[in-house]
Amino acid sequence: MKSKTFIFIIIINFVFLTGCAQKRTDYKTLYLRLPEQPSTLDPALTVDVYSGGILSKIYSTLVKFDENLAILPDAAEKWAVSRDGRNYVFYIDENLRFSDGTSVTSRDVKKSFQRILSPGSLSSRKWMFENVRGAVAFMDGREKDVSGFKIIGEKTLGIELIKPFAPFLGLLAMPNAAIVKEGVNSLLGSGAFKLEKWKRGEKILLSKNREYLKGNSFLENICYRIIPQDFTALSEFKQGNLDILGLSNSMVDSFKAVEYEKNVYSKIGLNIYYIGFNCQREPFNNIAVRRALVSTIDKERIVNTILASRAEPAFSPVPPVLLDVEHYEVDKDVVFPKERVLKLLINTSDEMQAIAEVCQHFWKEKDVKVDIIQREWNGFKEALNNGEFDMFILSWWADYPDAENFLYPVFYSGNWGSKGNRARYSNKNFDKIILEARSELDLNKRENLYRQAVKIVVRDCPWAFLWHKKDYSVIQPWVVNFKIYPLYYSDKGVDVKLEY
Repeated sequence: MKSKTFIFIIIINFVFLTGCAQKRTDYKTLYLRLPEQPSTLDPALTVDVYSGGILSKIYSTLVKFDENLAILPDAAEKWAVSRDGRNYVFYIDENLRFSDGTSVTSRDVKKSFQRILSPGSLSSRKWMFENVRGAVAFMDGREKDVSGFKIIGEKTLGIELIKPFAPFLGLLAMPNAAIVKEGVNSLLGSGAFKLEKWKRGEKILLSKNREYLKGNSFLENICYRIIPQDFTALSEFKQGNLDILGLSNSMVDSFKAVEYEKNVYSKIGLNIYYIGFNCQREPFNNIAVRRALVSTIDKERIVNTILASRAEPAFSPVPPVLLDVEHYEVDKDVVFPKERVLKLLINTSDEMQAIAEVCQHFWKEKDVKVDIIQREWNGFKEALNNGEFDMFILSWWADYPDAENFLYPVFYSGNWGSKGNRARYSNKNFDKIILEARSELDLNKRENLYRQAVKIVVRDCPWAFLWHKKDYSVIQPWVVNFKIYPLYYSDKGVDVKLEY
């Protein structure tokens, strides 16, 4: 394996040191790479980063986030929130139209949201609207309508929540909250682009939506080329056939000391890489054992050497851009398990294998024996959801930019398994605090509650926090106005232009 990796690096360096990219004559089409085929482009069903990035250009959402995580108008020109945080009113842009020229109305928004909640829907995002009044009765088939989605006027929509949920507005920027209209063969959107062609396994072509009046895109088309292999993508970028390329860790080094170095952009992503412990299984139902394994991992060493500073060490589950917290130390009350061989479950990616082997080495120094068990992705998820593991390595990425998204889904005791709390962690005090934080509308008070919740989690060690990974992209010299967004669905495709 090492010899193959060495040869691979030589080939990459050869490609990148043999000349500059050739400029294309087409300066109205932006070419991007997709590492894998999206499973769907239906907003109600999508859950992956790649399809979400495409959907953000085809569909409007009521609100959106900019590159600094500020929430801005999108389909809604403005909105109002009641003092108790339970009632929202959205005023839809009078000039917003679907790609077929028809006006976007409040009924379209309501229908789009109810489409996710429909009893026959296969959407895994129903949780987004479960707090809306009448949503549960609608999902159960007891009601034909969600009473909390209120048509106030042709361009005015009201949303009533059962109880306040401070991050609710951010949920409405997610790709799943896209406003859709059912067309003859596909769903229509009101974003800056529309789906022109999807040639499976090869490309997805978006063309400019002439009905989009909220801003003039500099591009006529966006072409996503499906290129699974990193080496092929690197070669295509070098030849000028890709304009912007997202970089994996192994690809970043290829741009050091070459002509593209100044065109590499990076930003800490809204993510956390971690090792989770099965808190309901011996020996990990003992906090001292969890602390022992956590205290042994030298994450700074891993970040500075193996990851070559392409990440930042994590001291809590929440990315620092969302919540500034103290660097709490793990208690020194530790017990190293030596009575049996522990099982560390990972998926089949090379990155997870490398992380697992380094941690295995750290634990071996304390006479803790750990076997690494690899499973393909579906089997891996099934084992996690069923609690069939000792430890596992995974990452968590933001659905919306609020610290709550890194606390409630993954540590609340009511979310064991597929809902997010795969460590099967339970702490009544944490549950009480995080539920209070979710309803607290005062930002300072809410963040103080988040910090209390983080302190409990750090003390209990259901996870070993590893790092927050950086997102990297490289652009061609002719790409102008490029921005790297912390959220994959924030880029609406209206800023970038190509100047040859």
